[in-house]
Amino acid sequence: NAIKEKKLVVMAGIGVSTNIVPKDNRLTWNGLLDEIRTLLANRRNPVTIPDEKWDGQEEEQKAQVLGEAVKEKSAHLDYRQFVSVIMRNVALPDTADFADAIEKLGLPIATTNYDLILDHCLKRFEKKVSDIDNIDNHSDFVYHVHGVWFDSTSVVLSEDDYDNTQVEFLTAMEKLLKGSLGVDGHRSLLFIGSTDGMVDKHFSALYKDTDPRFNHLKHFTLLRRSTFKKLLDENPEFLNALKANKLVPIIYGDKYEELQPFIAGLPTSTNENPAIRLYENRKRPRDEDVAYIEK
Repeated sequence: NAIKEKKLVVMAGIGVSTNIVPKDNRLTWNGLLDEIRTLLANRRNPVTIPDEKWDGQEEEQKAQVLGEAVKEKSAHLDYRQFVSVIMRNVALPDTADFADAIEKLGLPIATTNYDLILDHCLKRFEKKVSDIDNIDNHSDFVYHVHGVWFDSTSVVLSEDDYDNTQVEFLTAMEKLLKGSLGVDGHRSLLFIGSTDGMVDKHFSALYKDTDPRFNHLKHFTLLRRSTFKKLLDENPEFLNALKANKLVPIIYGDKYEELQPFIAGLPTSTNENPAIRLYENRKRPRDEDVAYIEK
């Protein structure tokens, strides 16, 4: 019903880009940060990050280490400037079945990705978080809530970046989720291709009861069964969001390859009988899934 009534906004994660352009490590945050680290180490005036400050760190912490190391070496440089050097030649396919499946949902599309892969496949313009006003003409745009690769000042990577852009992000979310298209005046997020980004510092702020703009909303995330279990076991923010009934996991299968057919089987705002397609692709929950949800 939420899809048919246009009460959702797609939030595309890294998995969307890596599905369309597989085997390009630069499209993952860890891969991108590793590339920046290597690039810095090989410059004429090298910036070297020791292994003990790098190995085993979360992405935001790695980005923080990079930023501090670059500033210490050269005050006029920003580590995010190297994102454009690394990503400027990422392949941009003209079409992709995965992108088409997302577009056919008929929903506004936002992304946490810096690349323009989805924009290019769907022949849409990119729009940064600072430029979001309203989304009545959403079919022309992909909304980049964490920046785009060619504008280093828009990129959100480090812990400081998250802190410094929190207000701007929440203001943009208010515009994305405020529902001129929603039947009862709001939209929720549908995370696609996100492993744990749905509970990063920015999105976790959406789930807090203290903000009246968002405290009545419930969001949805499509997950593999193994990813779902890992998040429950290892990610307290995810478990808190579930317990607070702010985030609803939807398990689409055991393999990532099952995601595209699952999305293609979801109802759309234009399907005459969407329930048929939905139930043909829906799988009965396993006993262990129910046990994990109860946990």
